[in-house]
Amino acid sequence: MKNAVVVSALRTPIGRVPGSFSSFSEAGLMSHCMKAVVTSSDIESRLIDCVYVGCSYPPNSYNVARKSLLDAGLPQTIPGVTINCHCNASSEALVQGANAIATGDHEIVLVGGVDCMSKSSNSIGILKRNIKAMLRNQLPSFDSIDENYDETQVNIVSEVLARKYGISRREQDEFACRSHQKAAHAYDKGYFNKEILPIDVEFEGVIKSVRRDENILENIDIEAVMNEGSICLKDGTVTQFNSSHVGDGAAAMIIMSEDRARKEGIKPIAKIISSSIVGVDRENIGMGASAAAGKLLKKLKMEIKDIQFVELNEPFAGIAIANQYIMNIADDRLNIQGGSIGLGYPGGCTGMRMCVTLLHSMQRLQSEFGLVALNSTGGMGQSILFGLS
Repeated sequence: MKNAVVVSALRTPIGRVPGSFSSFSEAGLMSHCMKAVVTSSDIESRLIDCVYVGCSYPPNSYNVARKSLLDAGLPQTIPGVTINCHCNASSEALVQGANAIATGDHEIVLVGGVDCMSKSSNSIGILKRNIKAMLRNQLPSFDSIDENYDETQVNIVSEVLARKYGISRREQDEFACRSHQKAAHAYDKGYFNKEILPIDVEFEGVIKSVRRDENILENIDIEAVMNEGSICLKDGTVTQFNSSHVGDGAAAMIIMSEDRARKEGIKPIAKIISSSIVGVDRENIGMGASAAAGKLLKKLKMEIKDIQFVELNEPFAGIAIANQYIMNIADDRLNIQGGSIGLGYPGGCTGMRMCVTLLHSMQRLQSEFGLVALNSTGGMGQSILFGLS
């Protein structure tokens, strides 16, 4: 089996919904990222064996991976495969690409993730259902948790976990504040400079270069956000503030066999050590991230204390805190540049975005190991371990 390594990793800023990227198609945003990641890798595009792209809400009219690579001007001989398993779509794209390298099927692979939630049927459907309530500034609210709630109702899952693990409303709001504060601090220090690909967008005839995630809130006042009402239960703890906001974004990597990188004279960013993917039963919905991480660490005979930094997805603060508790991760090792609540949640791109951010953090801080762990809608979880090359 061959080792797979990452040689280039970039992402776009994450646009709000609606925001700077609202006019982009999935292929349009993904192709920008593809061109940049190929250029930064010093790999000739003709050498790429395959492209894997994760997308939670791919348009029915085309294969996002294939159309994106053609729009990016990559050779028409390169096949493209689109993967859809919701939140972990792009992390699964990375895993499938790495596995193809490990078995010798491919030597050089472009992997990516994209979602334009401004145009997705999911976002538009939610908007249509709630437009009247949103105009009244009063979202739907229920008296209690229905035992037959659907596992895709992630806001209800967060309420269930908050009760199960005794997570207070204030804990969730404080977690959300830290996500925004970490992200703002990272921007102030220039920590995102090497990972973010600026995108030029035209507004009323004027070209604007978008370089910053649009969801980050400055000067957070914890007391002010504590006054926000629950978005699903009358006595609930989940609010618009301690939930992530969907967004528009893309991320990509060039990965290749370690032997081929050595042959090409390319110094890798990191090695992809191993991964795991799990499904969880109904009693543990929302705990897929910690389950996948536990399975991976057990397989590798490692403990969480061996990992310097962890990227954990933050669909809702309650879900993130519950998984953080089970994984026993200190705040100063978790999402050190902010997580999805602060940065935004571009659907199936999120897993790849987390990997890109983690790898640049590992390089900057010269960390030996970094772990990505995320939940996925429907009761799943995935985890990937990287080692600095």
